Amino acid sequence: MSGDAGVQRCVAMLQKAGNDTEKFAALLMVTKLVNAADCGPEQRRLLFDAIGFTYLLRMLGSPAPPGCPPELFKSIALTIFSCFSQDEHVSGSPQMAEAVPLVCEAIRQASDDEEQLRLVSDGYQCLEAAAGARSDVWAGQPELFHRLLASLTMDLQLEEEPEPRNALCRDLRVALLSAPQPLPESEPDQWRRPLTETLAGVLTSRLSAQQRGPALLLAAAMVEALGVRHQALEPDKQRQLVMVYTNLFCIEIRMGLEDRSLAQAVKASELLTASFFVLERMFEMLISDTPLEFDAKQRQQVIVAMRGACGAVIGFLTRVMKEDAAELTRHQTMFVYSCIRIVLAWLAEETSYPDEVVQLVPFLLRMCGQTFEMRRQQAAAAAAADVPDLLRLFLPALCHLTSDDRARYVLLMLDADETLVQYFHYRWDLAAPLLSQPRPPGQQDEAAEEPVQAVITVCSCLMNIVVMEAERVSQSSLFLGLQRFVVQQLASVDASHLVLRSNLTVLGLLLLHRHASAARAHQSELVRFAQAAVRFLWDAHNVEDSMDQQAVVVSTRYRGAWDDLKELWFLGLQVLSQLAGEVDWLVEFVLDSGWVTEILTMFGRVRFGYADESVIKAFEGFLVGLAKASEPARLAVKAADGEKVCRTHRMRELAALLKK
Repeated sequence: MSGDAGVQRCVAMLQKAGNDTEKFAALLMVTKLVNAADCGPEQRRLLFDAIGFTYLLRMLGSPAPPGCPPELFKSIALTIFSCFSQDEHVSGSPQMAEAVPLVCEAIRQASDDEEQLRLVSDGYQCLEAAAGARSDVWAGQPELFHRLLASLTMDLQLEEEPEPRNALCRDLRVALLSAPQPLPESEPDQWRRPLTETLAGVLTSRLSAQQRGPALLLAAAMVEALGVRHQALEPDKQRQLVMVYTNLFCIEIRMGLEDRSLAQAVKASELLTASFFVLERMFEMLISDTPLEFDAKQRQQVIVAMRGACGAVIGFLTRVMKEDAAELTRHQTMFVYSCIRIVLAWLAEETSYPDEVVQLVPFLLRMCGQTFEMRRQQAAAAAAADVPDLLRLFLPALCHLTSDDRARYVLLMLDADETLVQYFHYRWDLAAPLLSQPRPPGQQDEAAEEPVQAVITVCSCLMNIVVMEAERVSQSSLFLGLQRFVVQQLASVDASHLVLRSNLTVLGLLLLHRHASAARAHQSELVRFAQAAVRFLWDAHNVEDSMDQQAVVVSTRYRGAWDDLKELWFLGLQVLSQLAGEVDWLVEFVLDSGWVTEILTMFGRVRFGYADESVIKAFEGFLVGLAKASEPARLAVKAADGEKVCRTHRMRELAALLKK
């Protein structure tokens, strides 16, 4: 009988069955009449629909019919289930979530005899398919997840043969990647500690290439589910395990990429991508407030290994750049994106770059711009959904690159400033709904902060260009348009977004400095902006927030974010001083605000040595700029006891100006 005829006959018998007993008999006939190798996707779907998800669930949860051993009944159900579980319309079905607890229970009840091992294997295959297809497979039943992990971990502990151990590593990886988020609490001894210790034993044993891959993929899944630290272990064992697998992942990257073409490297993309993921988490851990406490030698070993791995990725990307393939497959493109991602994570933490990095900048910018365009235009939205926002990841490195003369020259040859301005507007639109709302006090949610943080980082890149490339910026309509946008939008940002408002304020001042000639055309807008700029600079220091009200200190409101604000404040004060001689109405505006008098009153209240010298110099420079730009400003400083303040705090340049 042909495969198609057998399928049609079985479908007819299943549909004709009047009760579960008749359907079970028809089901037994399926195994005799249909060869799995002869079944295509459509025929498999016909068969499964005729069997019915509901009937299989009943088989898993109901007693066996008379005359049929219970173990055989459940075994048949799981065998059929596992055969179809790889089909997307089955594994992705909402009913799959109903099957999970029934499958787990069948596995739990299975005995250790050889016949029942098939049942367990089929059960794990069903769970693996469910976990891989549905993110909510454990919704409302975290205890089933913990039971599955405990069972698989025990099997891994007991298994000594390489192939079954590899299979268990793969099953554990799939289960971990399906873990409910956030991961529910469980007793460390239930599976976390045993699995971590078992994995450590596997990784430190002698492994063949076939064994190394599944073990490292499991290690990467554990990092994703549990983090880098492995807190189920004692500190010494944590450090040892992290050092072992970091070195192994770094070796894997070098073996997989050094002297390899893209076509060769992409064959190992699954393991390499997992290796990149672990290294990225290691970067994050090492720069966090609470890194693992490596001793100096251990830390150096880890950093050297990671630097070598990143060097291999840079070398590989350089070859890909030179190959300049006309068109990459989607798989190749996504692999290149993952390579770029780990390079960007490394570059974000470096402050100086070797020549090979600068030479790679055009390729990095082109590929990052490519992902930006895909996301911005939403061309083929489904295809863009899993495309990483590489330009966002490039921003921290661009902050360093735009301040480096060699790299900035390369970037501007490629019109990176235009890309950054476009990205600024794109990110502004994403963040806009948050900006008009108060920022929750003490917010620590990185995901909630990310849209705002992205705008802040773009501002930093743009400020570097505005400061370093005066001629280019002053002649650019692109930057003039950006200046008008910043000036108009600053007022819409709630005052609680202090760091963002500060970045926008200083960026706006810098752009105004480069386009001061256009200030008269939009004076009403600029007055509102100037009010915000003066308020940012004014509110940063006072006497009232010092312990005894006898010192000039950073205000309480600014103190928590002063590391992010300090350089902005000094730069903003300097630029405002320069603008005093460029924008004719600005000095009068500052005088009318009362700020000049307040500055001198503040310093007049404290003795010498009770204000930071750099703050004194900054304010002196500002007052000198005002006094040089305007005689009324010079007289106003003098009238507010300026000469006395100069003597007390040794403001020699301002004192000389006041005596004229």
